Amino acid sequence: MDPTPKDPRDLLRGALARDRIHSGYLISGAGSAPLATAEWFARALACRQGHPSDRPCEECAACRKSRPDEDPPALDVKSKQGLRYRHIGEHPDLLWVERAPDTTRVRIDQIRELQKALRLGSNEGGRRVAVIADA
Repeated sequence: MDPTPKDPRDLLRGALARDRIHSGYLISGAGSAPLATAEWFARALACRQGHPSDRPCEECAACRKSRPDEDPPALDVKSKQGLRYRHIGEHPDLLWVERAPDTTRVRIDQIRELQKALRLGSNEGGRRVAVIADA
């Protein structure tokens, strides 16, 4: 067994290159690296052109739509009408769930709303991807 840890992005690039995408991935670690990797992988799955190892290409329509917002909308899980999840950038098939700033965990109603959204078909004709951050 190789004692050196592999970069998670290398493993995920291999999955993209072989088009062998599993239904779920657990990306963990300290700092912001796991969230950045999850966002990168979601965007790579939505990318529609280029070689899989070069995804996201940043040039196709899906990549332009999925560019992360500078200031993403805050989730409001306390009110009945609040935002339970958001999109990565403006891409309708890339969904992001995280705990609200004033809470300690992702709430079950957020996951239920996410499940409802994922039951619908893809808007762009590709994959639907959901990232559950800090769960």
